[in-house]
Amino acid sequence: MASIKRFVIHELFKEKKPDLADELLNLGNEVILKLAKDLVKTKDSRTAVLWGQFKGNGDFPSKLRDLDSEQDDEVQRDSVFLELTTSTMAALYEEIVHTNSKGGYICFIEYESFHDSRLMAAMITNTAGIKLTNLKPTTEVHVDLSKLHQAVDINTSGYVKSLNTDYNKNYLSFIGKGKHTDYFTDAFDCINKITPAKAVNKGS
Repeated sequence: MASIKRFVIHELFKEKKPDLADELLNLGNEVILKLAKDLVKTKDSRTAVLWGQFKGNGDFPSKLRDLDSEQDDEVQRDSVFLELTTSTMAALYEEIVHTNSKGGYICFIEYESFHDSRLMAAMITNTAGIKLTNLKPTTEVHVDLSKLHQAVDINTSGYVKSLNTDYNKNYLSFIGKGKHTDYFTDAFDCINKITPAKAVNKGS
């Protein structure tokens, strides 16, 4: 069972600048916490995933390292997490304007699973049934598997381990549905996307 640590939702549409939340969502709210858990559960249930790693020391991996370094200061970690998500939104916007994708709501979730720290970013393109007020869920939400078009999930612990040791397993997984999905991985500096069949011995 995933333990949700941080959650924020931003809005990304091709026709306008991103609408960014200025604070993290309150995980003490049952509706918000359930949505985060459902998104992680939905991602975990998908089998058609690609595996990979980061290209190098781009903006997103750099900020992910900053986040990992804030192990003991939860308030500062909140701030670094929010900064990471807003800068990633800028990168996503730069990429999406060159595609035919319309965009949607981008959900960023930091969570712990099997003692590993992980970060997930997922886009829901059809928001029917999802009621947001100021980018905050206000009603019970049923997450439809078919609505999760794109997601990137990073095993942060695995990534940091790869920087300091010979750990060479793929620590990043990607879900893509439909055309024009490369911009999503490009914004996260992803590379080496391989199919599950080739990833059997690679790990996650």
